[in-house]
Amino acid sequence: MESKVSTARDAASAFAQPQRNEILNGQLIPRGVGQATMYSPDYPAMLPAMMENGEGVEEVAAQFGIARSTFYGWLNKHQELRDAYEIAQTKSVAWWTRLAREGAQGLVRVIPAVLIFNLKNRAGWKDKVEIDINAIPGGQNNDDIDGLSLDDAAEVYKREILGITKQ
Repeated sequence: MESKVSTARDAASAFAQPQRNEILNGQLIPRGVGQATMYSPDYPAMLPAMMENGEGVEEVAAQFGIARSTFYGWLNKHQELRDAYEIAQTKSVAWWTRLAREGAQGLVRVIPAVLIFNLKNRAGWKDKVEIDINAIPGGQNNDDIDGLSLDDAAEVYKREILGITKQ
């Protein structure tokens, strides 16, 4: 069964089938499970649109009918796909960032934990940790911690900053 695929969105519904498929030159090509995958020069042009609504690698791989590891292998082998993936990732992160901003403005209802999880994993967001060196004995010149081993310095940090004491 061959059918014309006009957009990446049309491709998504085609891949809901239990067999594995791939898109080649705009055509949906059914293939059996376990068969070798064929990279297409069309994929780089398709990729940014496939991730512009916050999609990740797993969703793209599913649309291509391949494993995530195969997609990463293609990135290593094909510079044009790597370049398109950088643009696609930017679009994906931009979608999540826009959703977070719209949620903060009260324009859409969001689940904060989902946003935080996605932005930490997709955009490299981290919980900010600030250390006030004045709170460490010795203050700004850190005379009391100069020369301490890493383990001893960690213990000072735990005790003085985090308030954790050995038991």
